[in-house]
Amino acid sequence: MRALASIVLVLAVCVSTVVPSSAADDKTLENVRGTVSVDQGQGTASHPVAVNASVAISDNQYAVTGGLVGSVPSQGAIALPDSTRILIGQNTRVQIKQFDMQPNVTTANFVVANATTSAGGGRIRFQVKHPNGANANYTFQTSTGQIAVRGTEGDIWAPQEGALQVNVYEITDPALPVEVTLKDGKVYKLNAGQTLTVGITGAIVAASSSGSVNSTTQTSMSNFSEFGAVSETAAVAAAAAASAAAASAGGIPAVAAVAAGVAAIGGVVIGTSHSGSEPAPSPAPGSVVVNPTSLTFSPGTGPLTFHASQKHFNGTFHASVDAGSIASVNATSPSGDFTVTPKSNGTTTITVSGGSGETTPVGVSVEATTITVPGSLPTFRSLNEAKSFTAQETYYAGGFTAKSNDTTIAKVTTPGSSSSGGGNFTVTSVGNGSTTITVSDSLGHSAPVSVKVNGPTPKPSPTPTLSPTPAPTPTSIPICIGMPVSGGRAQGTHHRMDPAMAAAPGRPNPAATPTCPPTPMAGPPLAKPIAPPVVRAPQPHPIGPQPPTVLPPHVPGMPTPPPMPGGPPVNA
Repeated sequence: MRALASIVLVLAVCVSTVVPSSAADDKTLENVRGTVSVDQGQGTASHPVAVNASVAISDNQYAVTGGLVGSVPSQGAIALPDSTRILIGQNTRVQIKQFDMQPNVTTANFVVANATTSAGGGRIRFQVKHPNGANANYTFQTSTGQIAVRGTEGDIWAPQEGALQVNVYEITDPALPVEVTLKDGKVYKLNAGQTLTVGITGAIVAASSSGSVNSTTQTSMSNFSEFGAVSETAAVAAAAAASAAAASAGGIPAVAAVAAGVAAIGGVVIGTSHSGSEPAPSPAPGSVVVNPTSLTFSPGTGPLTFHASQKHFNGTFHASVDAGSIASVNATSPSGDFTVTPKSNGTTTITVSGGSGETTPVGVSVEATTITVPGSLPTFRSLNEAKSFTAQETYYAGGFTAKSNDTTIAKVTTPGSSSSGGGNFTVTSVGNGSTTITVSDSLGHSAPVSVKVNGPTPKPSPTPTLSPTPAPTPTSIPICIGMPVSGGRAQGTHHRMDPAMAAAPGRPNPAATPTCPPTPMAGPPLAKPIAPPVVRAPQPHPIGPQPPTVLPPHVPGMPTPPPMPGGPPVNA
């Protein structure tokens, strides 16, 4: 039975690490799970690789992995002709700068970078081999330093500039350790079972300019749990090195530890054989459990926390939020405690991942508060006066609108429109009175602002006075008429006409007399001149004696007419 188990184990190792190749340029990129693509660099076209499919990849091209797909982190793998295999963790970019396989030595240069702005990416696991006794000269460049590898199995995490973790599990030649050169020129040499950390404490990325080399522990290995367990050969080699370090420090002697069938990395059992029996597998991690399973931020609520746990897992938990504009969460937590901070109104999901790719969601709901505005503005004391106010609302990132209920009293103005993304409004007085400005958001919330205008009362414009139409001036024209007689005498009334006719015998006398008062006329005199009177030819004087002229008797009560010029007295 034990022999059969050994055959199966050897077969599994060969399948996972050997990729057939027929030429030196036979480099392939495989999509192990999730989303994997290849491109020529950021900003260039991306070519997706289907799950479980492989494509050729050339020098200077990039292999790029995505994040979680459902609850499983994406993972890719680069297989090289010298049997080397490089696993690529989620949210990671790896560029093949150079690959040159010669009969005696293989030279390769890779660039490893985080594909996101969070600390969740930038991880690889390398298995550099020595086919047919040839040497390997591999380098992995990061923004913090360069790792030189010559026949080794280990992990690299380069989350950001100034942060780096390198785990070494196995070295084929003890005389050729892994050599790490930082950008500041410091050099560190790592043997099997050792870990270098720069700017990382546990799973927390922090600013640091120096590195520290320690024995590899379960905690340092948990940062690479998405790759699964390391190969048994590497685990035993690392355990032996760690046990030796512990023995030198007064712990369990390395020989005794191995003889007892215990492979310990930093005091943590990782699974070896027992006294010649079959290997005892470590318990598989259980499901990730979170408490509470959802968070609701009501108006005025500050940051909230939740706790993640998982049986048979002592590593670091990771968390990512779907909509970073609604809420934020710390990316990693060795203890499983996470803090969520609300940002704006809406709902989103936080995905928590633990060991063996186990994940679970945490629902997040953020409710905006009510609109905050001043209850009223100071009284306006004049017209066309402007006053400003600001509307605010916690957890709300949208715009506001403001409307006056009576624009004859006050109107709302903003730069360009009646809406304001920043909530700033200006009110201008128009007329005396009271009204309300109503401020609204896009969520259906509203708030009133009272406005009162008490400016000076404007004086009414004077009504123009019409000039009276002058009455026509009456004009007097005498209309007394007298009949001329021979000898210049007149009977009854007489005419008053042209003064030139006054002395002419037989013509009317125009002079005014007491018996002929002026008679008022209804209108002004005619503008055209009066035609001269027609003068009759003198009648011939009768010859011989004539009867005396008899004047009419005087009528009592009537005035006696004046005598005609040159004539006898009246009633003589």
